Amino acid sequence: WIFVVALLPISCVYFYIQWFYRHSSREFQRLDNINASPILAQFTQTLSGIQTIRAFKGVEMSMKQMAKKVDAKALTYLYVNTSQRWLGVRLDVLGALIIVSSAVGCCIRAGNIEPSFAGLALSYATSLTMLLNWFVVRL
Repeated sequence: WIFVVALLPISCVYFYIQWFYRHSSREFQRLDNINASPILAQFTQTLSGIQTIRAFKGVEMSMKQMAKKVDAKALTYLYVNTSQRWLGVRLDVLGALIIVSSAVGCCIRAGNIEPSFAGLALSYATSLTMLLNWFVVRL
């Protein structure tokens, strides 16, 4: 029963983290995709007008423009990666709470359950943690 009582607030936190991550991740991915388009456009324009750029000695300017666009893209990629790391830390902490609550329940009922059932409970708690992490990331 201790595991079920502990699982209710933890599952509420899981759903909140899923909701928060989904909204922020969607925006970060949108920004990342928006910043990829100017790089491809600049590259295409540079290839098609390379003779003109060289004739008017605009190579340095073209390289600076491309560097600014690549920096903006790298920054949005950093945001996406940081949000994924943020999610990973939160999910690991919640998973540890699930496993600890299962272990505490097994310790409290130590005289009433067999060790094999305690191991099975811990194994299922670990499996539940992985399943919940998969649901948060994939759904």
